[in-house]
Amino acid sequence: MLLYLHASPHTLWERVRRRGRPFEQEMPLRYLQDLQRLYDTWAAGYRDAPVLSFDTEALDFRDEAEGWHRVVEQVTPLLREG
Repeated sequence: MLLYLHASPHTLWERVRRRGRPFEQEMPLRYLQDLQRLYDTWAAGYRDAPVLSFDTEALDFRDEAEGWHRVVEQVTPLLREG
């Protein structure tokens, strides 16, 4: 199973800014937009395992255990089936 966590490029850009790593601070938003397009295309064509996609726009895994619990709740039954 492939877990594909995604959010809008703008949200990802804001998260990079908050993380504060100096070498990432000049990352242009356009880079994240292009990267997301590539990942979306790749995930859509992935056939080696089921793809479970999660919209993480409103989830902050760094500060919220609830986000992880939501992912685990959805993944656990699928692992039992497999």
